[in-house]
Amino acid sequence: MDGDDSHLSLGQPTNWRQIWLAVALLFMSSLPAFAETQDHGRLPALAEAARSQADQCWRKYRFPADSGKVDPFRVIAVLDEGGLVRSSMLLDVDARRGGAPAQQLVDNALASLKTCRFALPRDLYDLWKTMTFTFDPALS
Repeated sequence: MDGDDSHLSLGQPTNWRQIWLAVALLFMSSLPAFAETQDHGRLPALAEAARSQADQCWRKYRFPADSGKVDPFRVIAVLDEGGLVRSSMLLDVDARRGGAPAQQLVDNALASLKTCRFALPRDLYDLWKTMTFTFDPALS
């Protein structure tokens, strides 16, 4: 990433099942290329669609009883044009140090992304090919 990235906050989820606090779209292409697409007005709807779809995948997982004590953490995912996550990585490496609940939440976050097939507009692939998801267990 060239340092030219954009973050889009989606606001507060209403409960733990909507753990996807924010979806930030990181642009691997430069911002001038993004401006040329003239699709920046579609970014909020695109981010909400990604958050909603990721939330559906996350709902399949169980949560530790004391998960609310785990600090928020971020996961970056690289998707292929078909909407499958090809790779993902924990950005906040200290998140795993919070004991068993933290470890389980991080593992669940990574696994849930691997099970998702994001149905996002292919013509906007350059905007969603790399996404950062923020998980905030305190919002349970």
